[in-house]
Amino acid sequence: MKIALVQMSMGKEISENLDKSLKYCDMAENCDLVFFPEIQLTPFFPQYHKVCVDHYCIDMDNDALVRLCRKASVPVQEKVQT
Repeated sequence: MKIALVQMSMGKEISENLDKSLKYCDMAENCDLVFFPEIQLTPFFPQYHKVCVDHYCIDMDNDALVRLCRKASVPVQEKVQT
């Protein structure tokens, strides 16, 4: 099993971070698993004390997350209406 670990600096825009993430997926195309930082699509906000970061929360159907999952051949969880 081949594993890739990505350590990356995050920019302020989700689109910028998505582009970086997709490039890292390309670089790791022969790997079985690719690990990213836990908040790789958003700026690294834990460093900012008492700043509201709610706008960085993303849903499972977020376009950036869906693109990244598709690139990595990971199933995307579908919302189920009850």
